[in-house]
Amino acid sequence: MDGNNGRGAGLMRTFTVKPYGEVEVDTIDIPFEVSNDASVNDIENMHINITDKEHIYGSNVEEIQSYTLSELNKMEGTFKYIEGHSYLITAMHSIYNEEKGA
Repeated sequence: MDGNNGRGAGLMRTFTVKPYGEVEVDTIDIPFEVSNDASVNDIENMHINITDKEHIYGSNVEEIQSYTLSELNKMEGTFKYIEGHSYLITAMHSIYNEEKGA
């Protein structure tokens, strides 16, 4: 280094680049139970979404873990929890309309 400045100095940092989806994140499997008290019995189109609000791009854990009530065994399931992250849980009834594409 040259006196009081960094002229001529070099800083180095090593980065590891991994393909998308291969950033390993430690998770804990958290069981959950759903109670369907709605008047809608169309469990094929009832959706539960658990969204990681601090999602790590490229990690091995999806940002949104989605379930339909028909997929859940006895209305019970498991989601992957990352310690320290916050989650948003939403429930909805939605039917895909092939004519409108929504």
